[in-house]
Amino acid sequence: MVSARVRSVYAHPLFAAALASIQERERERKFCRHGLPHLLDTARIMCILGAEEGYAADEIYACALLHDLGRAEEGDHAQKSAELAAKILPECGFSAEESGRICAAIAAHGHEKEGEGLAGLLSRADRLSRACYACPAAEECYWTEKNKGIEV
Repeated sequence: MVSARVRSVYAHPLFAAALASIQERERERKFCRHGLPHLLDTARIMCILGAEEGYAADEIYACALLHDLGRAEEGDHAQKSAELAAKILPECGFSAEESGRICAAIAAHGHEKEGEGLAGLLSRADRLSRACYACPAAEECYWTEKNKGIEV
Protein backbone atom coordinates (compact mmCIF):
# COMPACT_ATOMS: atom_id res chain seq x y z
CA MET A 1 0.00 0.00 0.00
CA VAL A 2 1.27 3.46 -0.84
CA SER A 3 1.71 6.09 1.81
CA ALA A 4 -0.07 9.39 2.32
CA ARG A 5 2.96 11.12 0.77
CA VAL A 6 2.56 9.19 -2.49
CA ARG A 7 -1.19 9.75 -2.50
CA SER A 8 -0.51 13.47 -2.10
CA VAL A 9 1.76 13.37 -5.19
CA TYR A 10 -1.10 11.81 -7.15
CA ALA A 11 -3.56 14.39 -5.76
CA HIS A 12 -1.28 17.40 -6.29
CA PRO A 13 -2.78 20.03 -8.63
CA LEU A 14 0.45 20.29 -10.68
CA PHE A 15 0.44 16.51 -11.17
CA ALA A 16 -3.21 16.54 -12.26
CA ALA A 17 -2.70 19.47 -14.65
CA ALA A 18 0.37 17.93 -16.28
CA LEU A 19 -1.30 14.53 -16.63
CA ALA A 20 -4.37 16.12 -18.23
CA SER A 21 -2.14 18.05 -20.64
CA ILE A 22 -0.26 14.87 -21.60
CA GLN A 23 -3.50 13.02 -22.21
CA GLU A 24 -4.71 15.80 -24.49
CA ARG A 25 -1.38 16.06 -26.35
CA GLU A 26 -1.27 12.28 -26.89
CA ARG A 27 -4.96 11.81 -27.72
CA GLU A 28 -4.21 10.78 -31.32
CA ARG A 29 -0.84 9.14 -30.61
CA LYS A 30 -0.58 5.60 -31.98
CA PHE A 31 2.57 4.77 -30.05
CA CYS A 32 2.87 4.14 -26.30
CA ARG A 33 1.29 6.86 -24.23
CA HIS A 34 2.55 8.43 -21.04
CA GLY A 35 -0.58 8.49 -18.91
CA LEU A 36 -1.30 7.01 -15.52
CA PRO A 37 -1.19 3.36 -16.70
CA HIS A 38 2.40 3.83 -17.91
CA LEU A 39 3.41 5.65 -14.74
CA LEU A 40 1.95 2.91 -12.53
CA ASP A 41 3.45 0.12 -14.67
CA THR A 42 6.83 1.78 -14.30
CA ALA A 43 6.36 2.06 -10.51
CA ARG A 44 5.40 -1.58 -10.13
CA ILE A 45 8.33 -2.78 -12.23
CA MET A 46 10.65 -0.52 -10.22
CA CYS A 47 9.34 -2.11 -7.01
CA ILE A 48 10.04 -5.59 -8.34
CA LEU A 49 13.52 -4.70 -9.61
CA GLY A 50 14.39 -2.63 -6.56
CA ALA A 51 13.09 -5.00 -3.90
CA GLU A 52 16.52 -6.42 -3.16
CA GLU A 53 18.32 -3.11 -3.57
CA GLY A 54 16.68 -1.51 -0.54
CA TYR A 55 14.81 1.35 -2.19
CA ALA A 56 11.89 2.79 -0.25
CA ALA A 57 8.50 2.28 -1.90
CA ASP A 58 7.67 5.98 -1.41
CA GLU A 59 10.71 7.08 -3.40
CA ILE A 60 10.05 4.50 -6.11
CA TYR A 61 6.41 5.48 -6.55
CA ALA A 62 7.09 9.23 -6.43
CA CYS A 63 9.90 8.81 -8.96
CA ALA A 64 7.76 6.75 -11.34
CA LEU A 65 4.66 8.93 -11.04
CA LEU A 66 6.62 12.08 -11.82
CA HIS A 67 9.14 10.85 -14.40
CA ASP A 68 7.21 11.76 -17.57
CA LEU A 69 5.17 14.78 -16.47
CA GLY A 70 7.50 17.07 -18.41
CA ARG A 71 5.88 15.72 -21.57
CA ALA A 72 3.14 18.26 -20.88
CA GLU A 73 5.46 20.84 -22.50
CA GLU A 74 7.90 21.04 -25.38
CA GLY A 75 11.57 20.39 -24.66
CA ASP A 76 13.66 17.88 -22.74
CA HIS A 77 10.95 15.96 -20.93
CA ALA A 78 13.33 14.41 -18.38
CA GLN A 79 14.64 17.80 -17.26
CA LYS A 80 11.19 19.38 -17.27
CA SER A 81 9.85 16.43 -15.26
CA ALA A 82 12.62 16.88 -12.68
CA GLU A 83 11.82 20.59 -12.39
CA LEU A 84 8.15 19.83 -11.82
CA ALA A 85 9.03 17.11 -9.30
CA ALA A 86 11.17 19.64 -7.39
CA LYS A 87 8.05 21.76 -6.90
CA ILE A 88 5.74 18.88 -5.96
CA LEU A 89 7.85 16.69 -3.67
CA PRO A 90 8.49 19.13 -0.79
CA GLU A 91 4.78 19.96 -0.68
CA CYS A 92 4.04 16.24 -0.31
CA GLY A 93 6.32 15.66 2.66
CA PHE A 94 9.50 14.45 0.95
CA SER A 95 12.72 15.65 2.55
CA ALA A 96 15.31 17.69 0.65
CA GLU A 97 17.54 14.59 0.48
CA GLU A 98 14.74 12.37 -0.87
CA SER A 99 13.65 15.05 -3.33
CA GLY A 100 17.22 15.44 -4.55
CA ARG A 101 17.59 11.70 -5.23
CA ILE A 102 14.23 11.50 -6.97
CA CYS A 103 14.80 14.60 -9.10
CA ALA A 104 18.30 13.46 -10.12
CA ALA A 105 16.93 10.07 -11.20
CA ILE A 106 14.12 11.69 -13.18
CA ALA A 107 16.50 14.12 -14.91
CA ALA A 108 18.78 11.24 -15.96
CA HIS A 109 16.13 8.75 -17.08
CA GLY A 110 15.70 10.01 -20.62
CA HIS A 111 19.27 9.26 -21.61
CA GLU A 112 20.29 6.12 -23.45
CA LYS A 113 22.62 4.75 -20.77
CA GLU A 114 20.78 3.21 -17.87
CA GLY A 115 23.33 3.98 -15.19
CA GLU A 116 23.36 3.11 -11.53
CA GLY A 117 21.16 3.71 -8.52
CA LEU A 118 17.63 5.05 -8.63
CA ALA A 119 18.20 6.57 -12.10
CA GLY A 120 19.23 3.20 -13.51
CA LEU A 121 16.28 1.51 -11.85
CA LEU A 122 13.89 4.07 -13.36
CA SER A 123 15.44 3.73 -16.82
CA ARG A 124 15.20 -0.07 -16.75
CA ALA A 125 11.61 -0.05 -15.50
CA ASP A 126 10.59 2.60 -18.03
CA ARG A 127 11.99 0.47 -20.84
CA LEU A 128 10.48 -2.75 -19.52
CA SER A 129 7.04 -1.15 -19.15
CA ARG A 130 6.68 -1.01 -22.92
CA ALA A 131 4.86 -3.95 -24.48
CA CYS A 132 6.58 -3.70 -27.87
CA TYR A 133 6.00 -7.41 -28.48
CA ALA A 134 2.23 -6.76 -28.63
CA CYS A 135 2.11 -3.28 -30.16
CA PRO A 136 0.31 -2.71 -33.47
CA ALA A 137 2.65 0.23 -34.24
CA ALA A 138 5.86 -1.71 -33.43
CA GLU A 139 7.20 -1.65 -37.00
CA GLU A 140 7.17 2.17 -37.00
CA CYS A 141 8.54 2.72 -33.50
CA TYR A 142 12.15 3.16 -32.37
CA TRP A 143 11.36 1.48 -29.02
CA THR A 144 10.94 -1.87 -30.78
CA GLU A 145 14.65 -1.93 -31.61
CA LYS A 146 15.63 -0.68 -28.15
CA ASN A 147 13.53 -3.41 -26.54
CA LYS A 148 14.64 -6.32 -28.70
CA GLY A 149 15.05 -9.35 -26.50
CA ILE A 150 12.49 -8.40 -23.86
CA GLU A 151 10.30 -11.41 -23.40
CA VAL A 152 6.83 -11.79 -21.98
